[in-house]
Amino acid sequence: MGLITKGIKMDKKNMAVLTNIIGAVESGGQIYGKRNYAAYVEPYTNSDKEHTITIGWAQNYGKNAQELIHRIYAKDPASLSGDLVKASSRDWVRERFAPSPELRNDIINAITCYSGREAQDELFAELMESYLKDCPTDDIKAQMMYCEIRHLGGKKAADRIFKRAASFSLDDIMASLVQDQSDKSSNNQVGDLKFQKRHEKCVEFIKKYAVVEEDEEPAAPSDPVEIATSWMEGIAADDSHGYDQIYRWGEKGDYDCSALVISAWEEAGVHVKEAGATYTGNMLSSFKRCGFKDVTKSVDLKTGAGLLRGDVLLKSGKHVAIYVGDGKEVEASINEKGSARGGTPGDQTGKEILIRAYRNYPWSNILRYGATEDAPAALKSNNEIAMEVIEGKWGNGEERKKRLTDAGYDPKAIQEIVNSLTSTKVRMRTTANLRLRADAGTDKRILAVMSKGTLVTWDGTFKTIGGTRWLYIDTPAGKGYASGSYLDRV
Repeated sequence: MGLITKGIKMDKKNMAVLTNIIGAVESGGQIYGKRNYAAYVEPYTNSDKEHTITIGWAQNYGKNAQELIHRIYAKDPASLSGDLVKASSRDWVRERFAPSPELRNDIINAITCYSGREAQDELFAELMESYLKDCPTDDIKAQMMYCEIRHLGGKKAADRIFKRAASFSLDDIMASLVQDQSDKSSNNQVGDLKFQKRHEKCVEFIKKYAVVEEDEEPAAPSDPVEIATSWMEGIAADDSHGYDQIYRWGEKGDYDCSALVISAWEEAGVHVKEAGATYTGNMLSSFKRCGFKDVTKSVDLKTGAGLLRGDVLLKSGKHVAIYVGDGKEVEASINEKGSARGGTPGDQTGKEILIRAYRNYPWSNILRYGATEDAPAALKSNNEIAMEVIEGKWGNGEERKKRLTDAGYDPKAIQEIVNSLTSTKVRMRTTANLRLRADAGTDKRILAVMSKGTLVTWDGTFKTIGGTRWLYIDTPAGKGYASGSYLDRV
């Protein structure tokens, strides 16, 4: 059975979604579906009020941390050392328990063994059940947000945020959280600025993955393309992973270009390694045996037009990467010595495994999972291309015309949009409730929240942050930046 709260059942699908979300923001590097069972945080690292350790993927502290150890012992007494058994009977918070390095290793070994991982999942599910019993709404998406706030800040904080919210919509809950930032007496409230990115990521994941009756076709969290691509993005963002051609399969955390891409698809359940993929020289045939199609003819290799998120960029026998969207690719590049072997484990430069602007290596093949042969190019809208022209991505003069024509676009139509964007103010309308910010980026101060359908004007000024274009607009609430993803021309 699912979890019953206020007469509404949170079924297994939504509980799995909630688990993937909390895991992502607690220990998974904000990558949906990722969580770190070996997570271990020393006392006072997160807060000066956390007097003892925090352990496990759900960041269990104090009594919950000790409960986890007790559950592991009940499942498998042999998984705990004698010293850890003794320590588990103490009051960790009252005694400000700070384990020795040896005991720290014992704890990590315990929570990462089979029984430890199982106990972590069970404890989390029971915590969520207890949270849901107190949630004041039947709305599945709001329930997920209540659990997120409750898990981070406790019952009083969650009840305060929900009582203050104008409604139980995600946007109103988020607006209620942001109000904590106006209370200058503390910078450690659940809605304060340092937690804002976490909450925004939760809202993003809930909107994308929560399964509710009105969803015609909910996004599948098991999409292999998204799992593989997100996994590689996570590796690139984690400096414990670097480049090496000797220990290339992650033995010490490092990969080379082909092992990284192969491992990404293995993580997604597409078993290219079993099909024979071991390096760039045999990836083409092995990947094709696993459902990949060669769509090279449908892509402009020079500009990247026609590429889709998750496309494998292959130079057979030389190099491989994955296209992540927004004109970027992720790849394992080179170690800190500028060589392929002998470096220190981990990313010493921040560029050993990295996300970079797309470039034509030159690639010999573009492989797309689940595509049909000779799939047609997925053209961007004329508005998107016009923005790229303004950014200088298509060159100038006759070169631009030829490249646009070769990629399937009408240069004249594109130029008309470019002229309209750069020579006069453009009237636009918000397509959702949208936050107006003091500068570009989700971490910038919120000036106002505009309702869906609000009319604004744009003078052509914008900034690109993380692949998102932020437009500087004039609104009834004043001027500021807003995500261009939720603005349409009138």
